Amino acid sequence: MNDHQLIKKINSMPSFRKSSEDDIALMISSGSSVSFKKNSCVYREDEPSCYFYIIVSGKCVISKFTDKASERVFAVLSDGDVFGVPEMLLEKYSVSVKCSRDTDLIRISKEIFFSKLIHNINLSLCFMHLMSSNLALMQNAIVLETAEKRITAYLNWLCRHHGKKTTKGIVIERKISNQAIASFLSVTREYVFKVLHQLQTEQILEIGENSFLIKNPIKLHERADMIDSYYIGYHYSSK
Repeated sequence: MNDHQLIKKINSMPSFRKSSEDDIALMISSGSSVSFKKNSCVYREDEPSCYFYIIVSGKCVISKFTDKASERVFAVLSDGDVFGVPEMLLEKYSVSVKCSRDTDLIRISKEIFFSKLIHNINLSLCFMHLMSSNLALMQNAIVLETAEKRITAYLNWLCRHHGKKTTKGIVIERKISNQAIASFLSVTREYVFKVLHQLQTEQILEIGENSFLIKNPIKLHERADMIDSYYIGYHYSSK
């Protein structure tokens, strides 16, 4: 993706639609290019928050360790996404970001954020919109999202990252029990069982002894869309 395509991509996002292409070009030109190999970390939670980032090409996974010492993945970001802006106001990063494939980024320092970009009224308003809109998503997720959404989002994530395509659909190996899924997602084992069988009744998945067969991945993605498309927080750009 060249600079012109990147500017267009960022400008199409809700939080940056009111900024001009010149404003976005200023933001991009204020940074430096960095590249990461697949499976390398951009930053880890609790590291000093020194930069925010724009994805030029590749994919980044946002995750955080829970109080049960397990890693929870919140989002997978792609070309044109912006992440780490709210943490410019913090001393440390509160999440970890890892590249799921070779990734090219533009990183912009906290010093430039405060000395240059924040004084551009259009960009400043965009950053405020970015943070406030994703904070609203976080509140919605905490208050309104159902247990069913959490389960379908988890299945959708497994489908996209660990599924194997077959002629019948996408196969996900079952490596953990319903009880483990329930504990991880803070729901009951009985409710996990109920949702899985409801999805099977709707012909979205088929439950095997050692695997799930996702027969309709598009329908599963639609059911999981809100949680799976947004990090529950305010760390990246809205799509």
